[in-house]
Amino acid sequence: MEQAVLSENIEQTYILRPSIIGGNRTESRMLEKLGIAIFKSIAILLVGTLRKYRLIEAAVISRAMHNLANNKIRVGHRIESNEIERIGCN
Repeated sequence: MEQAVLSENIEQTYILRPSIIGGNRTESRMLEKLGIAIFKSIAILLVGTLRKYRLIEAAVISRAMHNLANNKIRVGHRIESNEIERIGCN
């Protein structure tokens, strides 16, 4: 799917690949809450190439999407979670 989208060669096309998404939810999902708690507790261990697996807040993803749409940011077309965080925190 990603390759098909990118093959259209549309300028400023980005594929965002967030890891576990944190943030407030209206519905309650027990296993999802457990997964989020686990990812929050092991975040300090996820360094280097594993950093892309850290939990990322939905608000950070939203800001990254806004920044990508409204600014000339030099990044690849596929953006992993750690890069989304960098772009969303600027």
